[in-house]
Amino acid sequence: MANADAVVSPGELSISGSPVKFPMEPMGDACFVEKMESDHRGKIMIPQANGSQGDPRAEFVFGKVIAVGPGTFSISGVRTPCDIKVGDIVTLPLVAAMRISMGLRNELITRGSTAEYIDKIMVVQFEHITARLL
Repeated sequence: MANADAVVSPGELSISGSPVKFPMEPMGDACFVEKMESDHRGKIMIPQANGSQGDPRAEFVFGKVIAVGPGTFSISGVRTPCDIKVGDIVTLPLVAAMRISMGLRNELITRGSTAEYIDKIMVVQFEHITARLL
């Protein structure tokens, strides 16, 4: 297995510690997050609202940030970068995580990416990330 801090070139992402060809990059405040198994359960408690058991809006997932967009522009035209960086472990509501669609998935495979890794990636708007594990 490759080093988790492996340097990747443009058009690549470090997924599961390995550089993987990925001909797409996040724009604005979007982030690419690799879904992690919930081995952090028991180490952090995220309260749920009463009666929310089984409600997908109340379910949280853990992920490792693998790419971050450059940020958004303020009203004055100044770019505001995201507060997270590649490698951060974050939590987010399950409903905020967008999977890569089948059409885009097929296009990425055509351009040389690997299906195994594409299926691990979620696209998330920065504003939906609820916490960063320290």
